[in-house]
Amino acid sequence: MKYLTHTLASVVMLSATGAAYAEASANVALSSNYMFRGISQTGEDAIEPAISGGFDFGHESGLYIGTWASNVELADADGDGEIADMEMDIYGGYSGEMGGLSYDVGLLYFWYPGTDKLDFFEYYGSLGTSVGSADVGLSINISPDYYAESGDSYYLNASVSLPLSDSFGFNASVGYQSIDEENTFGTPDYYDWKLGLTTSAMGLDLELAYIDTDLSNSDCFGGTDFCDGRAVFTASKSF
Repeated sequence: MKYLTHTLASVVMLSATGAAYAEASANVALSSNYMFRGISQTGEDAIEPAISGGFDFGHESGLYIGTWASNVELADADGDGEIADMEMDIYGGYSGEMGGLSYDVGLLYFWYPGTDKLDFFEYYGSLGTSVGSADVGLSINISPDYYAESGDSYYLNASVSLPLSDSFGFNASVGYQSIDEENTFGTPDYYDWKLGLTTSAMGLDLELAYIDTDLSNSDCFGGTDFCDGRAVFTASKSF
C-alpha cells in the first residue's frame, strides 16, 4: 500500500491549504455497457448495463483527489469462483495549464472488493491542447503490476474531440495496451479504438459510441465475447 502515500499527501495538502479554496463536484452515468480500454467489464452480451458515479475535490493550486465506482462482473484471478461485482477507483494528482498546453499527473488505484488478486495501481500523465476547433490529447498509464497480477504494463491513448454543430460533437480515440504476463492477464497486447457522437438533452450529456479492439475471440480470455466491438449508449450528469 506504499503507493497510497502520494494520494494521502494530496489529501493532507488540500486540508492544510483550507477547504474555502477547494471545489467539490460529482458525476453519475448510466451506460448500456461498461467498456474499459475496449473490453467489457459487465458481460459478454451487447447490452450489459452499468451504473457509475464519482466525487472529486479540487484545490485552486491544481491538487485534486477523487473516487469513482461502477458495477462489474469479473472473475477473481485465483480460480476460487469469486466474482467481483464492483469496481472502485481512488485517485489523486495535480493538473494545470501552461502556454495553451494542459497537463495532468497522478496516481490511480483500482479496487475490486471481495476479490484477492484483481486490485492494481497505475501512475498516469496526460497532455492536451486545442488545434483549431478540435481538442487533442495524449495520455499514458503505467502499472508496476497490472490487473490480476499480470506484471508490468503501460497504456497509451490518443484522443480528439470537436464540435459538429451547436448541438452535436464528435470524439475519437485509439489506444495500445502492453501487458508483461499475457497468459496471466488473458489476452496478448492489443489496440482499442472508439468513435462517438455527443449531444445534450433534458439536462443530460448523451453519447453513442462504437468501441472495439483488434483481439479475436480466441485471443480474448480463452474464447469469450468480452473483447467484441459494440455500440454503447451513455447518459450522464455532472453536478
